[in-house]
Amino acid sequence: MTTAGANGTFFFNGNNWGCIYDEAMAERVKYAYDQGHQVASHTWQHLHLNTLTEHELHVQMWLVEEAVYKITGAYIAFTRPPFGEYNDLVLEVAGMRGQIVANWDFDSGDTGGLTGDQSLARYRTLAAGRPESILTLNHEINPTTVQILPQVIADLQAAGYRLTTLADCLGVEPYQFVSEPQERDIERNLL
Repeated sequence: MTTAGANGTFFFNGNNWGCIYDEAMAERVKYAYDQGHQVASHTWQHLHLNTLTEHELHVQMWLVEEAVYKITGAYIAFTRPPFGEYNDLVLEVAGMRGQIVANWDFDSGDTGGLTGDQSLARYRTLAAGRPESILTLNHEINPTTVQILPQVIADLQAAGYRLTTLADCLGVEPYQFVSEPQERDIERNLL
């Protein structure tokens, strides 16, 4: 993305496909941040947030906030609810935590079993319709997404789109505050 002059927002979870404190995962978070991408929360365990209590929601959000802060020094201001599911309580708790809840308006289908070619065709159809803005859902853990991303970026840029962070689109700060990275908890695999 960076070599194509594109930025994005990466929503990380804490302990779903591996623990965010594992060295390889922590390096991915730090790399995205250092490259000028926005890093944000996708909660700790990727649970159905609309089924959780207020306390459980705070825990799911706090653990990722803490991890991203310790890894990057940035205190996140955005969260994306797993499965796109949220309710008034999720919005209330996110608001208490200073976070904006974000969802997508275009799903590449990369976790729904689509091939790379099928996802690319979806993007091309979308760009041909010329929506004013596009907030896409992609998963970097899917190898086909990684393979088609350079072409997707080129197609969207050729259609006149500027690929940037969610905070930039909304005209708000990407983080609540930024300081120095902190010592990480190696044994944080709590949940």
